[in-house]
Amino acid sequence: MSLGRACIVFALAAAAAASSCARQGGSAALDGDPSTLPRLEAIIVQTPLPPGWRLSEGGEARVAIELQAGRAGAKDGPGELSAPAGKRWLVPALMLADPRFSMSADEARSHGLEPLDEVIPPQRAAAIDGFWPGQTGYPFEEDLRLAVRASKGELPSEISSWALEAAKRADEDAERPIALGATGDIQVGPREGSLLISGEEGKAAVLGQGLLPLLRSFDFLIGNLEGQISLRGEPNPRKRYLFRFPPGTAAALKSAGFGLLLLGNNHALDYGLDALRDTFGDFDGAGLPYVGAGLDAAAAASPKVVRIAGSNRGFAFLGFAAFPKENMGFSTEEAAAAKDRPGVNADEAGTVAAIRSAAAAGEVVVVLCHGGREYLDDPPEDVKERYRRFVDAGAALVIGSHPHVLQGVEARGSSLIAYSLGNFLFTGEREPPAGQRGALVSILMYRGIARGLRLYPLSVTYEGSYLNGDAAAAEGRFARLCAALSAAPQESPAASP
Repeated sequence: MSLGRACIVFALAAAAAASSCARQGGSAALDGDPSTLPRLEAIIVQTPLPPGWRLSEGGEARVAIELQAGRAGAKDGPGELSAPAGKRWLVPALMLADPRFSMSADEARSHGLEPLDEVIPPQRAAAIDGFWPGQTGYPFEEDLRLAVRASKGELPSEISSWALEAAKRADEDAERPIALGATGDIQVGPREGSLLISGEEGKAAVLGQGLLPLLRSFDFLIGNLEGQISLRGEPNPRKRYLFRFPPGTAAALKSAGFGLLLLGNNHALDYGLDALRDTFGDFDGAGLPYVGAGLDAAAAASPKVVRIAGSNRGFAFLGFAAFPKENMGFSTEEAAAAKDRPGVNADEAGTVAAIRSAAAAGEVVVVLCHGGREYLDDPPEDVKERYRRFVDAGAALVIGSHPHVLQGVEARGSSLIAYSLGNFLFTGEREPPAGQRGALVSILMYRGIARGLRLYPLSVTYEGSYLNGDAAAAEGRFARLCAALSAAPQESPAASP
């Protein structure tokens, strides 16, 4: 081939390439229901538009992009393409102190519905006929489809390919709501401890009818175990109340539905260090994670990261204890773990650092705390300030124990603090009337935020625990506790250290 002919061929090829490039690219406009736009924008961030394409800020766009809700099975028209891109749930949004925790579908429609991912504390979602979003039977679930359409003619092939890939990624990465169950203090006497580990009939004798299936219904269940699991050790002479349970208790709690327990509390050393080591061994043998206590300070403060089915992020659980000095002198300092000594995590600065680290890694941080004053409805100011510092460091949820009575829940930023859930199972001692009203709560976690809260009031007796038949009265009292916390002034999270 001559040099002149080669130049002509090269020029024609370059012109064809330039013409092809000129046909590619253009502008795209976001369209559709404004309530789906935040999700649509997140999809475009996750899967950027093809090279040469940009979002239109005005004027006529070459294609329109929409995230459609409730169009399962809809057929595409000429110049259109759509594909499944996950789901969304509509919920009735209530304020935290509202006494309604579940409503009928008709009541929810009358109240008004909004997307679950727009509900942020101090708002919370209510269940519908007892069902949370994501559970079979929930009525307000919609399919989402990523749709693109050309303003004229056929869709550009690169946009069609992009839409299919973006929709596939959105559908695969779709996160479902997680029902996190949380209980208060657990303590059983020797007879009840044996019943707890003896099988289904024994559990029913301590966990009243309907309570055991409820425990097992959550995606993940947490609580606070007040005592040691061991046959060894001597009674701590500086403690008036001493609790311990028979070997096998951790396996029994796991069988009952628990996924993780707090061991960092004022009963972690009731029978000494050997009994504490036996407690860790019982949990390890059962494959049941625990937080807030360990063989040394580093282990006690270490988070446990759990992958809960249905969530695309890890949940990092931490435990912390700071309880008042007891009547016979036992203190948090005596229970605290050290570099070469087992005990509980009482290092607040280290806990804040661990929260920040886990949050920075993208984990959903849940802190289980043990502290406050017993049998008081209102948490003391030092406890409020401490738990708020944990939230400001990045905790999505803080759950307290130790007061033995139900206290309120407050919102701080987009996080929730439950100061005390009261007693859950307490058969080793006879509690005063105030300690016989506990609660099991269901917390709906979605996209790293606690967006729903449901209360299951309990009667906690010397014989066992039962679902409270007068739920309306208990829910009303709980709502008043929450209202009192929301009415109290607090610093802005942005202004807190």
